[in-house]
Amino acid sequence: MREELSPAVDAYLRYRRSQDYSKATMRVDQQVLKRFLSINGNVWCHTIGDTHTNRHFEQVSKTRGPAAMRNDHATLSQFFKWCRHTGRMPVEADPMFGRRRPKAPERERNRIPVGDFGRLLITAESVELRDRALVAVLL
Repeated sequence: MREELSPAVDAYLRYRRSQDYSKATMRVDQQVLKRFLSINGNVWCHTIGDTHTNRHFEQVSKTRGPAAMRNDHATLSQFFKWCRHTGRMPVEADPMFGRRRPKAPERERNRIPVGDFGRLLITAESVELRDRALVAVLL
């Protein structure tokens, strides 16, 4: 079946609504697919390839962080899987094949240096002996 991307997106969103997904999920799906359409134009579903997804992620990476790009990756993967399943895209074609999800940056954790343990224990003991025991267990 040859179909342009815009009607396929509308049909996919109707399908997702029928699956009773939350409004927030539907809003994210709609925004991601709308962004994909605006970056690539209304192309034929069966012609979507790596260049289209590359263009999308290059543009998106300029304004969005890794966590948001992970949402884009998941949404587009689901959409293209649905396109293949419904015959809008060849079964062997997968524009997301081999594309790794962006890694979320590891956050710096607040850690107490080992050298400060003694000072914390002394401070806690000056308030109450029970507090020293609690701080010791936590450290």
